[in-house]
Amino acid sequence: MMDAPPIQYAKTEDDVSIAYWTVGDGPPLVIVPNCTLAHAALLWELPGSTRLLELMTRRWTVTYFDPRGSGLSEREITRFALEDMERDLAAVILAADLDRFALLGDFPSASLTAYYARYHEDRVSHLILLHPWAAWAELLEDAPVVSSLGMAGRDFPAYIEAITTLALGSDASVEERADFLRLTTAAVTTEEYGHYLEWFQKNDVADLLPEIETPTLVVHRRESAWDSVAVSRKVVERLPNAQLAVIEGQSNQLGFGDPLPLMAVLERFMGSAQTVATDASPVPTLRTILFTDVEDSTDLVVQHGDAKYRALLADHERLVREALAEHGGNEIKTIGDSFMCWFSSASAAIDAATSMQRKIMAHYGDDLRIRIGVHAGEPIVEDDDLWGTSVVRASRIMNKADGGQILVSQVVMDLVEGKGYLFSDAGEFALKGYEHAVHLFDVKWEAE
Repeated sequence: MMDAPPIQYAKTEDDVSIAYWTVGDGPPLVIVPNCTLAHAALLWELPGSTRLLELMTRRWTVTYFDPRGSGLSEREITRFALEDMERDLAAVILAADLDRFALLGDFPSASLTAYYARYHEDRVSHLILLHPWAAWAELLEDAPVVSSLGMAGRDFPAYIEAITTLALGSDASVEERADFLRLTTAAVTTEEYGHYLEWFQKNDVADLLPEIETPTLVVHRRESAWDSVAVSRKVVERLPNAQLAVIEGQSNQLGFGDPLPLMAVLERFMGSAQTVATDASPVPTLRTILFTDVEDSTDLVVQHGDAKYRALLADHERLVREALAEHGGNEIKTIGDSFMCWFSSASAAIDAATSMQRKIMAHYGDDLRIRIGVHAGEPIVEDDDLWGTSVVRASRIMNKADGGQILVSQVVMDLVEGKGYLFSDAGEFALKGYEHAVHLFDVKWEAE
């Protein structure tokens, strides 16, 4: 386990002391944390956040700070506005001597992150927003959030208990819940929490988002109980250069939940698909591999001619990539009219495959159909590519599918057991290069 980095202090234009640290190796990444969970030192004592930070700092030089009124920064603050909070971020960037960097905003601080990016686009190379909202009213359309916020002024301990479940999800362990409570109580007092809630409710960057040209990644955990993906989707719709990655998990808080799906989409977005290493050995590289192919592509070329078929193919590529972005998929390569992709979970791969088929069906009808094969294994990762037996098998499975069909291996079906997917037994198939026949299963999907 890494040692906690030394805490440094930056002074803002309005003379507020801001605690921060910088550690890592690689391109700079600045984290703007959830203010009510910010504590620059305590993060390194909690297993979940330490695990994520260790992974991040092996890939990037990470700068983290406690906003005014929280953690180890100056605490006796009662006035909050986007302009004030921007001063905190600007002071840290100046003290850390950063020129151009990626900027990550966590949950309620995503609005501050977007605000900074709008007015400093020359400084921000990549913008990452975790569970953002554009306006408080849009977040409050989610009933669980409304009911829990109503408790804040009446019974604060009960309120914290309620939002712990919403923020971390029902699968959170007793230890994770205890860590969340410990971080919340160390980050802010009850009075300070109230000031932050007032600030959150004033934030509305809906009109600002269309002006942000910075490449942006919006990340949403699929099973979040706090907010629905519709809230994040509205942010993406307003941003001119944004993509949505829906990843596995329930927690909407940075540092809680499985860090690997988040790391996968961050690495892809910021230009690296390399394997992240732990102290002793590589992170387990179980990946779900998906291949697509256009059925009867030669006949389509003959029927339509080169130019028209290429136009058809361009639409197909756009639709496949939309589905990948929606479900956290990683495109490895295109080979002619085929895609090779990987996912950090089997359920995300099946959801993406279903989305691809629905999009293709809605756009083309029966004029163009794709076949999809899915398999899971531990491929070799090398130079932003995957290869090995599991990759070959996924490709062979795709070759056995018909247009409009999604075939998966037994391994994939076992991985998603109990998640509500429907399969039919497609039977046993002899795969080229394999001695024994394999059992394959057909994913049952319906057009929207």
